Amino acid sequence: MIAPAMPVVMQRNMCFLTIFGAGVNTAFKYDRHFNMNVVGDNMKETYARGFLDIAAKLPSPPRSIAILAVDNDFAQRAAESARFLAKERGIRVVYDRSYPPSTVDFTPTIRSIAATRPDVVFIASYPPDSNAILRATSELRFQPPMFGGGMVGPQLAAFQQQLGPILNNLVNWDVYSPEPTMQFPGVVAFLEKYRELAPREQADLLGNYIPPYAYAQMQVLEQSLTRVGKIDQAALAADMHASTFETIVGSVKSALPANGRRSGTSMSSSRTSATATSRSTSAPGPR
Repeated sequence: MIAPAMPVVMQRNMCFLTIFGAGVNTAFKYDRHFNMNVVGDNMKETYARGFLDIAAKLPSPPRSIAILAVDNDFAQRAAESARFLAKERGIRVVYDRSYPPSTVDFTPTIRSIAATRPDVVFIASYPPDSNAILRATSELRFQPPMFGGGMVGPQLAAFQQQLGPILNNLVNWDVYSPEPTMQFPGVVAFLEKYRELAPREQADLLGNYIPPYAYAQMQVLEQSLTRVGKIDQAALAADMHASTFETIVGSVKSALPANGRRSGTSMSSSRTSATATSRSTSAPGPR
């Protein structure tokens, strides 16, 4: 939904603060757009790095990879990253396909991937197709040495409760994990309060995936407004380019200054869990 809004925002010269947009501003190059995104402004060279770093630690380092992505902007950029980094590491791509978002039956697709005997499988998908892909993989008993990558859905409590042990050994993208290096000031208190309210609001029970970054997004806006002292679009944009923001996901700053050579700006935290993480749970709840 970010891309359709960009022309309207640009026409009005507004400061635009968004979250988890996959390089939307690369084409628009609008220097008043700021996106809360853990991969910074170079998704191609960063997104799949954690997944392939883990793959390199397998008993037998991977020599081949299969790539499957839904036909949307985010997934295509994720697949591009996997493709680029696989080539950089000398990993042969044996399967590389996209599928329409309306796809519901992935059994033929998983059979085709299995036939190529890949060492690792990188999937970039959204929740409905993530569910169908994982169920098809389980039903066909397809068990490559490593499977996962950029699947959206497994980060959510409801998804984990529904699929349970099917998620065992999945190695997948995540952005926050309640472990020591990510215990930034305020994040534990935020998650405790969030989880008190989540059942009543029918929100994700865990809240690890997007909520901390959404709250940090509002902290950026709050701090910038406090410094500027008024709603001045140009002044707010200048402040967001120049400042470092202390948030519950760490120190956040603009990836590029206002006079940088590229204008596709991301707000990046200094430390994140933007690496693949193993899911091995059956029915998690708030921890």
